[in-house]
Amino acid sequence: MAKINLNIEGVHCNSCKMIIEDNLKDIGAKNVHVTVDEKTQKGTVACDYAGDKLDVVNAIKKEGYKVLK
Repeated sequence: MAKINLNIEGVHCNSCKMIIEDNLKDIGAKNVHVTVDEKTQKGTVACDYAGDKLDVVNAIKKEGYKVLK
């Protein structure tokens, strides 16, 4: 399983964190860990996922968050 780390924008509360975690678990990601900085509205996502990284990015974008490089 590959470890994927991403930076995301538009995360402003713990509810956002839970939405992202649930979406990633729904596509089969394991060991999902989302951190949130409510002041900057940015967060990081780390997870183990055997599929394509684009699936993870799309699961995050689906909820309206921006994935940063």
